[in-house]
Amino acid sequence: MKEAPATVVVIDDDPGVREAIESFLQSAGLPVASYGSVSAFAASAKLADPACLVLDVRLPGQSGLDFRGEMARAGVHPPVIFITAHGDIQMSMRAMKAGAAEFLTKPFREQEVMGRVVAGRPNKQIAGDLDVSEITIKAHRAQVMRKMGARSVAELVRMADKLAAGCWASRKADTKASGACTLSCRCSIR
Repeated sequence: MKEAPATVVVIDDDPGVREAIESFLQSAGLPVASYGSVSAFAASAKLADPACLVLDVRLPGQSGLDFRGEMARAGVHPPVIFITAHGDIQMSMRAMKAGAAEFLTKPFREQEVMGRVVAGRPNKQIAGDLDVSEITIKAHRAQVMRKMGARSVAELVRMADKLAAGCWASRKADTKASGACTLSCRCSIR
């Protein structure tokens, strides 16, 4: 008899991030449980030993790094993938020393930047919106342009319009076929 795969636990205070990660993992056939904080996970008490933990570094209440340390002291050692939108070298070194299997910066920041760029917001305003430096926004903007293959902001706007139209068409087709929208497209462009 084949054993059911163990549950992947996602702890992130951003509901959009939790939903995106949960959807991605479920599409790979993995069972997932997600929580908005360490205390919400602890209160569930359903999962004593997760197969893997996807853990945001900065959480309300107890931080992800502190929680990982607590787990290690309790003798619980699942693989941990730390995620953050505000990572730096010192933080990534701390995470690796805490036993992280991986340390990832959320790519969702690039989606946030892209949405604001195509809305016509200047770098300085985007930086203020996201509480980061203008140089960080310039770096993310350059990454978006490179990944999308856009040579200008105007071209990026046209691409975003096509993506948004395709997303809504996909949602409409899903709704007609099943009677309910399955939200198979997770684009963040509005």
